[in-house]
Amino acid sequence: MHIFEYLVTTCQPNYKDSVINIIIELSNNLDLAVFEKIELEALPETIIEQIRISNLDELVKIHLLSGLMNLDWWSDLNLSDQNKADLSKVARSALFKVASSFTNIPLEHSNRTKNRHAVFVGQIVHLLHSPTRGAFDYIRALNSYEETTRIDVFYTGKMTPDIKSYADEVCDNNIKINYINIESEPNWLEIAIRNGPYTYHFWCEPHLSVQIGMMSLFGPTIMFTTGHIAPVQYADVYWYNHDVEYIESLWSRTGAPKHYIENYKYIKSAPIFIPKANKIRSKTEFGFGLDDIILTSVGNRLGTEITEEFIDGLCPIIINNPKVHWLAIGPLQDYWIDTFNSVLGRQFVHIPYDTDLPSLMENVDIFVNSFRAGGGMSAAIAIDSGAVFLGRGDFGDTMALAPHAHRQNGVHEYFKKLQELIDSPALRRKWREEQKSYLNIYAEPNNFRDDLQYLINIAHERYENRLPISINKIYGQ
Repeated sequence: MHIFEYLVTTCQPNYKDSVINIIIELSNNLDLAVFEKIELEALPETIIEQIRISNLDELVKIHLLSGLMNLDWWSDLNLSDQNKADLSKVARSALFKVASSFTNIPLEHSNRTKNRHAVFVGQIVHLLHSPTRGAFDYIRALNSYEETTRIDVFYTGKMTPDIKSYADEVCDNNIKINYINIESEPNWLEIAIRNGPYTYHFWCEPHLSVQIGMMSLFGPTIMFTTGHIAPVQYADVYWYNHDVEYIESLWSRTGAPKHYIENYKYIKSAPIFIPKANKIRSKTEFGFGLDDIILTSVGNRLGTEITEEFIDGLCPIIINNPKVHWLAIGPLQDYWIDTFNSVLGRQFVHIPYDTDLPSLMENVDIFVNSFRAGGGMSAAIAIDSGAVFLGRGDFGDTMALAPHAHRQNGVHEYFKKLQELIDSPALRRKWREEQKSYLNIYAEPNNFRDDLQYLINIAHERYENRLPISINKIYGQ
């Protein structure tokens, strides 16, 4: 079996078509003979090197590298820290050449202002998609400033009537907000540049989107980042909710230039909407007893997020505690379902998708977050609904949602604490109270409104200090 064919067999079921399309594009643009006898572990570095040495157009290189990043999410192809550093270097080189080709665009505006904002929000999906909800909570904060005079929102996807209704409700029409779909508006880049000056914001924009670095040539930039990978492109301010020390270590390992790392700012809040339950449900609905202890793991990419390391620690605990049950919510490959049914029997229940996660979480005792890079919304729902959240503080995005004392450093600490939580109802009550208080600060819109204003002020100060523009500094070459 060819390595690319094997990769398809490992992929997350609901992303299979996307994985196949990425592999087709790689096959059509790279020398397939190079991949004939290669092992899975060596595949990422081989793809990156083949892209680097190819004569492909720079935009094609960027597109292929972006696909490789998605394979890391959607299949068993795992990018190491060194892979991520190498990918970032190749991507920045290509992005630098693309930006350098725009010789007819002035590299700086005059009369900078904090009152006009261009917000790039990535793909609008649906209202159960946390980045979609978060985009409008972000815009709401900008819309709440009395001095704001213009907001342009650049997006991909479809602005459906229910999404537009939610956007109007959240943003309450303080000023007219302009929505520009960059898939249907051919002049979107000119709009983003010539309608300025702007402060440019990037919320859940794909890491390799060309416009991220481009906009840094024309105005102050603010970028939401994550707790699992360094940014590939420059911003005057990067922000997230992880401690500075964690980010410095992670970004150094995954290839961010030093001046990128210096631009990171920790803030205590985020634009996050936590939905409430639409109905009342009981443990018996899922086949559990009222005194059973329910663990749950949730994810749209659950089949690739539950690693063997996670399963090897979780299953013995479940087997040795007959009143403990594991509820897995999200798409799983058949081999996982067969394995769990065989090993755990009635202590395992699988739900491919649930339309009212808050009401389900009200029946969960412990949310056992798998060892995954992303996630967040399901964990926030769990905490808000009264479940205890358990996760690692040494890896991934999600532990920004929990107090420092609740963050487990490493696999051993994680499963040791899980057993303690199972054994002690009093500890679970204590953690629930502390996590709910922490989340209330994290998710409070007024807190994010103030934090974002703080970031805007820093971005403008840094922008003025870097004039005249240095394209080399922006692309880190």
